[in-house]
Order: sequence, then structure tokens, then C-alpha cells
Amino acid sequence: MFSCYFLRRSHWHCQSALRFLHIARSVHHLPNPSWPHELAASSSLSSHASKFLAYASTLPHPAHLPNFLTYLKALPSHKRATHFMYAYRTASGSAAHDGGERGAGERLERLLELRDVKNVVVVVVRWYGGVKIGSERWKCISEVAKQALDHWQLQRDSSSPSPKGRK
Repeated sequence: MFSCYFLRRSHWHCQSALRFLHIARSVHHLPNPSWPHELAASSSLSSHASKFLAYASTLPHPAHLPNFLTYLKALPSHKRATHFMYAYRTASGSAAHDGGERGAGERLERLLELRDVKNVVVVVVRWYGGVKIGSERWKCISEVAKQALDHWQLQRDSSSPSPKGRK
């Protein structure tokens, strides 16, 4: 199942968009032989002509990161993206990359630490719309990243076997 939700509205502010995000949630299952893990995606979020979208997936080892990033950047809809910021956290450590948005990688890495998750990567993609949005971009980056992580955790929890004897 692959479904996209594009929330379109001219000069749609991130703050007003947040209340609509919970309605437009979807988990994206993108088949790809080069990336064996399921991919959870946020809904698209627009703010001042910029568009934000986040993905989360299982990352068993940091050595798999280049393959995952290559996969995402090769998607036709991402060819014109201006920023790819990411953070990952595994048993062997964590790291982040700003992707041209100074401080964004550290913010994403902190989100993973606060959620206490491991073996996960979160990538936020931004298409710059030509209007500088200042600190509002941090709200948008955080919101789509949280949404993708929520989807990833839900997907992971639903695929793990539930303990027997519990009601």
C-alpha cells in the first residue's frame, strides 16, 4: 500500500497545519529490493511554499545508512529536494547530518535520544519554496520527524508478536 497526502494551501503556516496532520496520517510501505526494511513516512507539510516530509526506518548498523540515503534520493519525487537532513541511533552509536539546515541534524538526534529508540534512522526532506521561514522551520522539521517516528514505532510494535496470556 502506498498512499500520499498532500496538504495544499497557499502560505499555509506550520502552526495551523499541525491540527490537520493527525487526520492525514499514513504509513507508507515502499517496496525496494535494495532496502529490506519497511519505511514509515509522515504526511507532507507545507509552510510558506516550502514542503517538509520525513521518513523513519529500521537501521541495524550504521554501515547500511548510505544504501538507505541512496534509495531515498533516487525516488522520483525527491529529485528536486533541496535538503536531506538525518539522524540515526544504533547500539554502536549515533550521528547526524544537517543537510544544509544548520542545527537540524542535532535536533533530530536529540529527538531520537528523548524517545529512547535504537536501530532507527529518521530523514527529513525539504523542498525550499523561495521564502525564508526562520524559526518556523524547526517546528515543521520536528513535527514531521515525530510523525514518521510514531508511524515507525506503531509499525514495529504491530509486527512483533504479542505475549500470550495477556488481556
